Amino acid sequence: MRLGVGAAALVFVACAQTPPAGSVAPTGSVHATGPASTRGTAAPEAKPTGSGGIDEARAKEEAARILEAVAQARNLEATSAVDVRVTNKADIRAYAKSLMYEHTTPEEFALQGRISASLGVIAAGASLEQIHLRLLEDGVLGFYDPKKKALFIGDYISTNLLSQTVGHEIVHALQDMHFGLEDRMTPTPHRTDLDEAERFLIEGGAQAAYFAWVTGTDGLQAIDDAVLEASINQSLEIVSIMSESPVLTRGLHLPYTAGTATVVRMVVQDGWESIDALYADPPTTTEQMLHVDKLRSREPARGVHFEHETLAQAFGKPVVWHDEVGEAQWLALLADVESAAVARRSAAGWGGDTLVALERDQGDMSVAIAVVMDERRDAEELEASLRKYADERIETPVVLERKRDTVVFASGLAANSDPKAIRAALWDALTVDPPRKTKKGRR
Repeated sequence: MRLGVGAAALVFVACAQTPPAGSVAPTGSVHATGPASTRGTAAPEAKPTGSGGIDEARAKEEAARILEAVAQARNLEATSAVDVRVTNKADIRAYAKSLMYEHTTPEEFALQGRISASLGVIAAGASLEQIHLRLLEDGVLGFYDPKKKALFIGDYISTNLLSQTVGHEIVHALQDMHFGLEDRMTPTPHRTDLDEAERFLIEGGAQAAYFAWVTGTDGLQAIDDAVLEASINQSLEIVSIMSESPVLTRGLHLPYTAGTATVVRMVVQDGWESIDALYADPPTTTEQMLHVDKLRSREPARGVHFEHETLAQAFGKPVVWHDEVGEAQWLALLADVESAAVARRSAAGWGGDTLVALERDQGDMSVAIAVVMDERRDAEELEASLRKYADERIETPVVLERKRDTVVFASGLAANSDPKAIRAALWDALTVDPPRKTKKGRR
């Protein structure tokens, strides 16, 4: 789950108006632009254009022109034409809502909202569903549907954004032709970071291919690494003043900035063949997709586990959900109270984590998290930033403690909770696998 944001996935490959041209949308279980499944759900049919600046004939013409050029830049042959349709904002919203519940019930989605509220990600009582739908409605310009093998373009976009939108989305069609996207998009229960890592590959790969096209003969080598770094930092910092749900929005943007940076760096060093190989052996953590050296070494996550019954006895309530968080969502969270540089430093060195949610009275949630870092100094940095986040963003009582390289945290505690007993239970319930053999430098 993306930091309490959800188990469902808004399941089509889309792009939005922010970070690099053709960026994106919701995170947490709802992915307005990331993997998810489209099986069994009908995509919106093409509609006459509305008040936007394009029509279907123009969109088809632009897509055909761009497909050939982008395929050459991406070093992938276009094995078929791409069906292009123009649709309106209302139909995109309706489609998004139908997909939202393909693998998740309304009750489960409401549960994710309460977990998010316990962590300070959204306001208590806010509707996670409505927040995600607003993010989609405000941002999505187009999307590729792997089930229908069709690219849908919003009839409301301006003509100067058409090439940018098609340039990104048409790469998803190429990815689908060669690597098959539909089978990759069914959510993995309780493995949100695993799913998110593949979204970084898919969206970062599409954006990098778009850049390869627009840079022309100079290619991706023409993109200064400082530009990639600035894009990541901007995606972390600018949403603080532009979004009503900055943690969710950061999570949606990172695949388009940090994922793109990793793909670009891999291509410059090893060619597009190195990216093709990742579809046969996908990344398993967002840590890998945030750090090229860790992707190369395939540094695995350490297993981190809470014994659920021990926690249930200590909290006096049952465990109702468990998941993983991952470095990318720690980064999205900590950037709410830290500069991009500090947040990235505090999240780096991530080793593995687990999240458990327990039902409280009147629908409130308690959330327990344990995270192990590569080294003690990494844990010290995470602890400091997480304490700052808890102080500034979480209104309910919390417990936060570090021992050596491991941090435990609990939020949403009842006012009459015994912090000492909760703290002891967190450590008693926790087991962590032995340290990983591979330790690479941090960017």
